[in-house]
Amino acid sequence: MDNIASLAVSAAIGLGIGGAGAGVPDVLEPAKHPSHRKFFHSWLAFVIVGAVGYLIALEHIHLNYGVRWLFVLPAIAGYICHLFTDAFSPKGLPLY
Repeated sequence: MDNIASLAVSAAIGLGIGGAGAGVPDVLEPAKHPSHRKFFHSWLAFVIVGAVGYLIALEHIHLNYGVRWLFVLPAIAGYICHLFTDAFSPKGLPLY
């Protein structure tokens, strides 16, 4: 039972961090006007953040195991999900 509780706590933390990561693009570039999407809402940012996440997941960028899987990768996944959903909005994403 202890393993299930630990897994549930880890999942809850990961979900919370992922949700926070999804809000980062709008914190960096608030939607104060219709054309607020610049670098942090771009395809280039999508590729850079995705590449960093890929390198972290493959351990080419060394982080503590718990930090990597519980904090960093969920935040990156949230950020990428935000950009992915914005890509399908009427405004889309700028190239860079």
